[in-house]
Amino acid sequence: MRLATFVHISDLHFGHIDPVSLNANAPGLWAKHSGFDGLLGHSYKSLLRLEKFFDQMRRAEDARLIVTGDLTTVGHPDQFTMADEFLGGILRFPKGNPIGLRAPDWKDRGVPGNHDHWPGHSQIWGGPTSGLAATFTAMPYVNDPPLSLSSGHELRFMGIDTDADVSPKGTDRFLAKGSFTSQLNSLAAMLSIPTADEIRVLCLHHSQELNSFTLKMDALSRDALRDFIVDQDIAVLLCGHVHTPPLVKSFTATHLGLGTSAAFLEARCGTTTQTSTLPYTWRTILGNRPRRVNRMPNSLLVHRLLMEGTEIYWHTEVYVERPQDFYKPASLPPGILVDDRVKVWPRP
Repeated sequence: MRLATFVHISDLHFGHIDPVSLNANAPGLWAKHSGFDGLLGHSYKSLLRLEKFFDQMRRAEDARLIVTGDLTTVGHPDQFTMADEFLGGILRFPKGNPIGLRAPDWKDRGVPGNHDHWPGHSQIWGGPTSGLAATFTAMPYVNDPPLSLSSGHELRFMGIDTDADVSPKGTDRFLAKGSFTSQLNSLAAMLSIPTADEIRVLCLHHSQELNSFTLKMDALSRDALRDFIVDQDIAVLLCGHVHTPPLVKSFTATHLGLGTSAAFLEARCGTTTQTSTLPYTWRTILGNRPRRVNRMPNSLLVHRLLMEGTEIYWHTEVYVERPQDFYKPASLPPGILVDDRVKVWPRP
């Protein structure tokens, strides 16, 4: 029996309002470098495909929306306004038809990303604009009341800002690292003792799985998060940030102080509506076409809670963008959809 359905999107990267052009503020060198491809901005056609997909899922399964950060390209207030209008209602472009997901409750399961902390231009260093606080008025947050499931269980979403402790002028901003122990401390104070029939889901931007030179959580925050997962009985992490590839995989968190462990699922969404193709006129210094090696197309995740006997499972599917729509491919590269069906209740 299906209990709930969610469409999980991430890294929309709204940029210049013109649907046929890139963010005019994006330096060409950065935009050609995969580490800064968030500066390429949104794709109007990708937004159209997403609108069609979400509308179909809402009609068929009463699907709800999850958004795991990087709504904007450089955090400009106008970009936040565009993203909010598209997600929560209808966005009207100077060119093209009005489009939108019409999900007014998207902030109940939405969090900001590192690009949302940028100072409104592509020079990267500096504090966030007023658009961040206006869009995300309360971080961290806990959904209270939780979502009541037909099985009698409760699904509680909560969210943190994984850039909350990143210095606006530090190297971690340039390396897109996350730092957020203050958010975990505040969120822990907001949470009551989990009930026996409660399933807890944490929305965040950075991925705890990633351990590369850039994009990762700092070591202090990652260790604190794993303690938090055990202490607060978190069953699922929903994140984005890495752009590609998406990842759906189970992990075990070990509490550094207690030595106890808890299993959890990380579902990391790739970019969903970012411009994927560089302008056809761009070329390298040598005159060649710029390459973005091994980059998957835009994608999204569909999560379903399924009741099987007396147990509840979290089931995830990956949908990939193609010219016509977002579709479920017959197969994916290895290491992406590792654990597509994970038991989340009862908790061990």
